[in-house]
Amino acid sequence: MCTVTYVPGRDQVVLTSNRDEKAVRAKALSPEFYGELLYPKDAEKGGTWIAVHKNGNASVLLNGAFVKHIAEPKHNKSRGIVLLNVMEAEYPVSQFEKEELTNTEPFTLVIWQGRKLYECIWDGSTRHTRMPDMQQPHIWSSVTLYGAEVVERRRGWFYEWLQNKKTPTPDEIIHFHLFGGQADAHNGFRMNRDGKMLTVSITQVICGQHSASVHYFDLADESSSEKTIHFTPA
Repeated sequence: MCTVTYVPGRDQVVLTSNRDEKAVRAKALSPEFYGELLYPKDAEKGGTWIAVHKNGNASVLLNGAFVKHIAEPKHNKSRGIVLLNVMEAEYPVSQFEKEELTNTEPFTLVIWQGRKLYECIWDGSTRHTRMPDMQQPHIWSSVTLYGAEVVERRRGWFYEWLQNKKTPTPDEIIHFHLFGGQADAHNGFRMNRDGKMLTVSITQVICGQHSASVHYFDLADESSSEKTIHFTPA
């Protein structure tokens, strides 16, 4: 939920998410089907940071909006639960616009809906929705962990890598999420801050015309899993 990339291809789009968490946080559950959604589950709060629906929609969560905020000791609703509420709707972007967000900490949702790309941001008081160019690759870094200068540096690593990759394969994207910026352990894509805060997993969603595959890599025990969700025509 702290680094997300979007890479479009000829017949598919690839969303990949590095989840950076405190080492003491409970281990997440690998992706399973819950109703019409497929997602990994946060074992503590029951939410998620990435999900795919049988209708073909997908979404990824990042903590924070535009700038780092002061974390509140108590908040009304888990951001991971907000993602599930949004994704259970037929039109997630519309649900984001009306979802009750009072006392919810700032977040960013990258949403693939109706084969279009959206960025939905809650800054703690106001909603912001825009449509990035879906024909171009994009990267997001959570502002709760990475300052503006580091965000730009990470963006530079990403676009420099893309210069030699006309159409990166999903495996190549995973490799980049594992080793991009590795000379800087504090801010690299697979980050490790003295073993206290680190990248605990990588989840990749490959959305095609009729189905999506979800690849999950648990970096703590070096295990992996893969599940496919077939879309149901509207």
